[in-house]
Formats: sequence, structure tokens, C-alpha cells
Amino acid sequence: VGHSLGGAIALRTAELCPDCVVGVTCLNAGGGIYIEDEFSRFRALGRYMVQLRHPWLRRLPLLDWMFWKAGTEQPLPRHWRRQRLEDFVIADAQAALGSLLESTTEEEVHHLPQVVARLRQPVYFMGGDKDSIMQPCYVRHLASFHALFMACAGGSNLVEIPDCGHLAMLEQTDWVAAKLREIVASHALASA
Repeated sequence: VGHSLGGAIALRTAELCPDCVVGVTCLNAGGGIYIEDEFSRFRALGRYMVQLRHPWLRRLPLLDWMFWKAGTEQPLPRHWRRQRLEDFVIADAQAALGSLLESTTEEEVHHLPQVVARLRQPVYFMGGDKDSIMQPCYVRHLASFHALFMACAGGSNLVEIPDCGHLAMLEQTDWVAAKLREIVASHALASA
């Protein structure tokens, strides 16, 4: 299971290690469509955000409210807001910037659908119906390159999560966990 950029990493891992990875679920991950202006703005914002991070930010009272609904449809409880602030502050700047810049090149964006198309393992995509960061149309687009999508009209490998933004695992934890169990169980029965 990979979330957002982690979904692309999970897909690449499945391609490189097909004997070890028996299936992939991408959570709030999609892509394959390169829009120059949007990616340029995204990279510029990312660079700016990386420069803003200072350890003393975590000590500012109420700063966790910045993460109350950032990228989510459902407001996050305080402990998750605090954790998002902590993760934001302590993330390695070079790694964050490198991941951002390398994963958003035109070549990389266009390569991801090819990876999905080559995978023989089952690949599922779950995305929030209100995700403003990885919009449902981009999740659907990437899912459409896999054989499971093509085998069933409408895509049996595509699940839209109701009332959910970009952090499905925090916003709809029980729903996501139940769906993951259902997916795993269906493949366990099929291989038995």
C-alpha cells in the first residue's frame, strides 16, 4: 500500500520485484497527465514550503491548526494535526525537495502509466471523492492503464472513497481498512 507519491514508489517496487510484491494498492495516488503550468506552480510551492520549515515552528501555539483541514475533507483531530506539523518540520529537506522535483518531471509523469500497464499483479486505486491534491480524474486515469480496469467496464480496480480528501487513511480509517481487507481476502480466495 502506498499513499500519494508512495503509490508511485509501490508501483515501481512491484515492477522491479514482481516475485516479492504480489499486489499493490495506491491510496490517493494517480497521474499520467502532465500539465506544465500546474506542475510548475506545484514545484515552486514545494520549494517554498521546504524553505519555510524550521524546528522552532513546532513550539508555536496553535500552529497545528494550519493542518486542521489542509488537503482533507474531514477536519483532523488534534493529535493528527500535531503529527502532521511534526512531520512537516523534521522531514529531511534534501530528500523532500529531491522527491518533489524528480517525481514531477514530464518524463516521470508520462512513464508511470507505462509501469501500471506492464504490471501483472493486481493493482487497486483508492481515492477520495473530494481530494483536491490528487483529484479523482487523475486517479481514474492512472487506474485505467491496468488490466483489471480494462477487464471490467468502469474499472473494478478503482474505488472512490466518499466524503474524503487526500488523507484517506486519517479521514476514513475504518472504511479504508475494511476495503483493504476485502481486496486481500478476494485475492486470497482466488489463489487458494
